[in-house]
Amino acid sequence: MEDTPIQKAEAVLRKVVKANNDSDYKIMAKIIMTEDINGAGALHNFIGEYIVGGEDFNKNLKKILTKLFKGLEKEDLVGGKKASST
Repeated sequence: MEDTPIQKAEAVLRKVVKANNDSDYKIMAKIIMTEDINGAGALHNFIGEYIVGGEDFNKNLKKILTKLFKGLEKEDLVGGKKASST
């Protein structure tokens, strides 16, 4: 059985960011699939509170979130070809 978009988003998140709690990965994946994410800044606005050190949008966090956005984009989970969350 193929992974759902939420499962794919959760897998990308686990590769790139460290969440405050293990359950936060699923929360972040659901947020990503329901919100219009168009870059690192938008990711910070929506999921920053769930990431270790995510309170301050500094240069290092911007690099991490840009990497995350690119990984999500590669899986067609954000951007113009965003997959359905079902």
